[in-house]
Amino acid sequence: MTISSPYLDTTPAANAHYLGIVLAVSDEFGVQLSDILGTRRYRTVAEARLLCYWLLRTRTRMSFPEIGQTMGRDHGTVINGVRTVVKKLGSDKQFAAMVERVTERLDA
Repeated sequence: MTISSPYLDTTPAANAHYLGIVLAVSDEFGVQLSDILGTRRYRTVAEARLLCYWLLRTRTRMSFPEIGQTMGRDHGTVINGVRTVVKKLGSDKQFAAMVERVTERLDA
């Protein structure tokens, strides 16, 4: 899969990093990549998508509009999603544990 956007660094390393994040989240949540990038609104898919926004924002140099364009969303949706993840990390221990597993996988 190739990601193309006028905002993105299209070098193979940058593209691999983006895909690595999305695939790690997809594996941890047990959802399809096409669901994360699609329009499904099931809770598991939505949480996985929100985590992708947060990880892309915190682990890359991508701006909110860049993340939105790459993920097929508006930048306002991405901003709200990142805020939701930050709140959820403080209140939902199970979600925080999933985030920890994904970040450990990405750091390995």
